Amino acid sequence: MSNTSLVPVFSGTINNSPALLCNARELHKVLQSKQQFTNWIQNRIETYGFVDGEDFLINLLKTPNGRPKTEYHITVGMGKELATLSPIGAIKDSSLDLAYPRNPG
Repeated sequence: MSNTSLVPVFSGTINNSPALLCNARELHKVLQSKQQFTNWIQNRIETYGFVDGEDFLINLLKTPNGRPKTEYHITVGMGKELATLSPIGAIKDSSLDLAYPRNPG
């Protein structure tokens, strides 16, 4: 795979514990899913038993024009599992490239 797409990773908190997270919408783009994002993420959560507050967080936002928007911040582990389950050949070995934040120290 010569052109590697990166899914940015950021620090967050899940269940009062520090965790590395990524935005599910960004992963959806990298996996090149043809499904609408909301259907894709909700189907995967239900099908594979991911748990809110353990595997992902839901953030309710508003777009600049005031429309509601739901963002899913998922753990790196969940992201890798979703990548492994993806039909895209470039990710079939579960080697999801994540842009880990650099440690400032």
